[in-house]
Amino acid sequence: MLKCLKKTKFIFPSLILVILLNVSTVFAGSFNVEKISSLPEVRSHGGAEYVNGKVYIVAGAQSTSQMLNTTVVYDPATNQASLGANIPTARYTIGETATMGDKIYVAGGNVGIAQSNAFEVYDTARNTWSKLANLTTARFGVSMAAYNDEIYIFGGKYDVSDIKTVEKFSPSTNTWSSMKGLTNARRYAGSAVIGNQIFIFGGGIGSTLTPVNSVEVYTPSTNTWTTKSNIPTPRWGFNTVLKGSKIYLIGGMNTTGYVTQIDVYDTLTDSWSTLGCKLPEGLSFSSGSLVDDTMYLFGGSNAAGFSNTIYSFNLTDISCPTLQASNDSINSLT
Repeated sequence: MLKCLKKTKFIFPSLILVILLNVSTVFAGSFNVEKISSLPEVRSHGGAEYVNGKVYIVAGAQSTSQMLNTTVVYDPATNQASLGANIPTARYTIGETATMGDKIYVAGGNVGIAQSNAFEVYDTARNTWSKLANLTTARFGVSMAAYNDEIYIFGGKYDVSDIKTVEKFSPSTNTWSSMKGLTNARRYAGSAVIGNQIFIFGGGIGSTLTPVNSVEVYTPSTNTWTTKSNIPTPRWGFNTVLKGSKIYLIGGMNTTGYVTQIDVYDTLTDSWSTLGCKLPEGLSFSSGSLVDDTMYLFGGSNAAGFSNTIYSFNLTDISCPTLQASNDSINSLT
């Protein structure tokens, strides 16, 4: 292992954050882990999207009582971050976010213990947030996907119940339409768009978040649902990543605790496999984003609480070893 420790400055408007950056590289064949650093604040239950060379980390919380309204703009090329415009509604437990063009959409979530119906969009080119028509049903822990210039919201939890509700948002008219619901209610599930279909993976239900192992596939053109092979390791609060014809499920939790193995779904054969590598620690509700072949995980929740760690690793080596990373925190904030 090659390690070097250095100080790196993240420059924010009106803030200077001096961060200890531990850049460690683990070599094993063609697999390596590198550019591991820390967010300027602990953050969990938010979202991340990659747009035009930058990763935007939005919403989330520092604790269950301290919502975040900051937008962190992370540049993978320089390993530096800045602050974007604040999101109008500070909230967490949003579930997933979605991107269409230069814009990032955020739906629902919790503002404290209150469930939100807020639906807002961030224009990355203009660095502005705008409020859109509210969700028909307030909820948190939704799955979310962009398809054919429209946004689809799946499931989540409303009041005390997990729901099957599916809504479609049309940006051109700023209106919502009700679509055919999920077969199984769920929250904190993952989604991925493959061709002309939207896949919904796993999630949890009930007061104890019993994990769901089913995979449902929605076809927008016919407003119909079908099923695929079940997830080998059911989970909730994970990241879903599409790379080529394969979908990676990373992190999350189930009834046995944190899930560290990475399950891979092959869309061509409707089959599952598990990578030889594991996450360096149990991690759920991190904000994940794929940049070329490199997967980034920002913050999340681990056994010690909410985290500010940034993990990065390459998805192209399917025989990777256990990953290693460090969790250096902010040295000073002035």
